[in-house]
Amino acid sequence: MSQPYLSIAAAALVAAGAGAAHAGTVRGTIRYAGTAPAPAKVAVRQDAHVCGKQPIYDESLRVGAAGGLANAVVSIEGAKGAAKPATVTVDQQGCVYRPHVQTAAVGATLVVTNSDAVLHNVHAFHGEETMFNVAQPTKGMRFQRPLDEVGVVRVKCDAGHTWMSAYVVVFDHPYHAVTGEDGSFHIDGVPPGTYKVKVWHETLGSKTGTVTVGARGAATFDLTWK
Repeated sequence: MSQPYLSIAAAALVAAGAGAAHAGTVRGTIRYAGTAPAPAKVAVRQDAHVCGKQPIYDESLRVGAAGGLANAVVSIEGAKGAAKPATVTVDQQGCVYRPHVQTAAVGATLVVTNSDAVLHNVHAFHGEETMFNVAQPTKGMRFQRPLDEVGVVRVKCDAGHTWMSAYVVVFDHPYHAVTGEDGSFHIDGVPPGTYKVKVWHETLGSKTGTVTVGARGAATFDLTWK
């Protein structure tokens, strides 16, 4: 390789390193205003010998003691950065999908496993369209599918376990996170700038706000659902 090309490549590496060095972190908490209803206990009427071993509760709205909203998806819109595909897994454990909500990069592989000794039928939707509809009749079965499009993938069970649901929210950038039990989140590696922040929740819908990230700095984004 000639010297000019080496110089260009070196400059590109330096620029990339400088961008990473100046990136910041966005932290915050998503809260629910008021008193949330207590999670309802699911009445298990199908395969109780497996599904009824442990109590199952509705996970569609989980709010902590201090009002933190769990399972909300936070994303930084407009920040430049390549998606980082990896394998994400949804496992069926005690007739519950684990995890209930997660994020993924476009191009990632979704793996669905059955840890239950009972028939599950995994039916996934992208919007209103079926992505796949696969039976897993025995424990230890495994199915995988690429996530080729951004958006919300909803998973349910068509084998009589009507309470089972999971969500995989797919992005074309790396700046996304799911809130924990206390409603907190953090997103690392965000380039300096002012961005739109989108918060999505399976029951409450979507809200937006803005955040400004300084070089090598930490920015805070808090939001309360009213």
